[in-house]
Amino acid sequence: MKNLAKKTLNAIVFAGIVFSAPIVTAAPAEVNGLLQTGGINGLQDSDRDRILRVSNGAGDVTYNGTNYDLITSGTWQIGDVFQAALKFDSLDWLDGAGNTINSQNLSSLAHPIGLYGYSEIKVDTITDVVLGGSVVAQTLTFSGANILSNSNVLVELYEVNPDTLDIFGFGVQANTAINTVRGLNPVAEFGILGNDFWTATVGTDISQLASGYGSNQQAAGTSGLSLISNAGGLPIEADGVFSDTSGFNHDLVGNASAFGAGSNGWLVNTNSTVFFKTTVPEPHTLALMGIAMLMFGANSARNRRS
Repeated sequence: MKNLAKKTLNAIVFAGIVFSAPIVTAAPAEVNGLLQTGGINGLQDSDRDRILRVSNGAGDVTYNGTNYDLITSGTWQIGDVFQAALKFDSLDWLDGAGNTINSQNLSSLAHPIGLYGYSEIKVDTITDVVLGGSVVAQTLTFSGANILSNSNVLVELYEVNPDTLDIFGFGVQANTAINTVRGLNPVAEFGILGNDFWTATVGTDISQLASGYGSNQQAAGTSGLSLISNAGGLPIEADGVFSDTSGFNHDLVGNASAFGAGSNGWLVNTNSTVFFKTTVPEPHTLALMGIAMLMFGANSARNRRS
């Protein structure tokens, strides 16, 4: 058995040398099996957000020795941080025209997959939106906050299966939700490289985020991000989706909207949808697998005859 395994391994290595294709050994994320191959996928989520600002005193929360106040009103400042927990509810397959051709509710699967996220984005610039001579809103641009996330990372993606969590349930505080999400199985990290961006247009006072919009949703932000790390082996095509906002292609393109006041330590409830294109296995990769299996079969037959 050892010789057979060794020969099989040699066959795979030989095929890899011939076709110059890397052998991937990392365990893939389970959500990979639900993705549309070679097409556009859309993930929709429910978010909860709060605003952090470096404190001059004891603060409300402390991370890595720095105290932060939780801000609920007043004007925006450079350096303010949106901190959020995300729960992805559904996965859509889209055609070339952007129409949904298949939709799956992740929590209604036979074995529900929990796909969660953590995000922290820092305000870099603030630009007034002027209408009729008055400032009616402000446009914010963001970068990575580097509080809990690695440098240049804006979104962390996590997975759990089966999913029995209720991070936004009654009485679940924001700190608990964040810690729960970041304790799950890491899948990927997304951030800003090159022409990537994250921007939002919001009211001039932070309290407007939490004023509530009834049954309506207020468009709040758009983003175009790059895949920074990929522990779950997501088959995301580089620069696979075009953004009308930036005029460039990105690995991941998203939009967000706010729809009401939060609770349990959250300032506001938001929804986000992100889009990405998956890759198609390259012919030389399929050939590598075929050669390995053929040589495995030849070795097995030879062993049976001996």
